[in-house]
Amino acid sequence: YQSLHTTVLGPGGNIIDLLFRTESMHEIAMRGIVSEWQQRRRGGDDALTLPGSTFAWLRSLQSISDASAEADDFIKAAQMELLPDQVFCFTPKGDVISLPRGSTSLDFAYAIHSSLGNHCHVAKVNGRLQSIHATLRNGDRVEIETRKDLEPSPEWEDLVVSGRAKVEIR
Repeated sequence: YQSLHTTVLGPGGNIIDLLFRTESMHEIAMRGIVSEWQQRRRGGDDALTLPGSTFAWLRSLQSISDASAEADDFIKAAQMELLPDQVFCFTPKGDVISLPRGSTSLDFAYAIHSSLGNHCHVAKVNGRLQSIHATLRNGDRVEIETRKDLEPSPEWEDLVVSGRAKVEIR
């Protein structure tokens, strides 16, 4: 919903609400973005034109939706499109952990808990052993193995990209 809305004091002390909007703003306000998607899916010829870059992200989602046969495909593609600076990884129990792009298994461990990061020895990514400095990708399932005798070393700070991990290592 977009418009310029103001209230003024009119003749006789009456309050007057004024609403200013362009034709495209009015169409979006009256028909809504969701109805626009439905109209396009039905192949309607009176489809609303979404203005410029204001709705570029929405047009991008629409094209992803049109190209995705499965809901999971749509969600993965939308995450990549809308959140390009993040990766989404899974714990062994299926919980989603959001990390900055370029994060490692060590970042992942610190995102779970500081003690897990402090004692991180090796990671299993998608069931395969990997070093703690291997870069993670969207959809990776990560399991951290620890050793009680390990302590963070200053070099670890160069292996991580997340602010939380860097602070914990220091």
